[in-house]
Amino acid sequence: MKRICAQEFALEVQGRKTSAGLGFGESGSEVVLGMSDQNDKCRVLLGLNKAGESGLWLGDQNGRIRTGLSSTEAGQGLVLRDQNGEARIVLKVTEAGTPKLVLHDQNGKTRAELSMDESGAAGLTLFDPDGKVVWQAP
Repeated sequence: MKRICAQEFALEVQGRKTSAGLGFGESGSEVVLGMSDQNDKCRVLLGLNKAGESGLWLGDQNGRIRTGLSSTEAGQGLVLRDQNGEARIVLKVTEAGTPKLVLHDQNGKTRAELSMDESGAAGLTLFDPDGKVVWQAP
């Protein structure tokens, strides 16, 4: 098998800009695979940084990243963003292996957290728009 070495690879469709590309990120230390739609809007990014942390990001029809899936030293997570780019739902498994679901309002403020600690005890906390706890169980 013959090996081909390059800094970047681009897949193009005639009459369009780059449809997909494989290369290095801005810092030069991460590998990124990106795919664009027929309107040249970024729709998919897959990356791996030098620490071995990986992520998959999905863009909407305007090229805004709306969904992110990551695996890092701090744990694994899924982030769902609204049309303005604000994280609205964050679901993660922490480094300790505990799950957590966080809901944010349209201003990015945390309004609810559902979590489980290492013993398996579940907790639910609700916040007002200023971030003050208004209800908590247990």
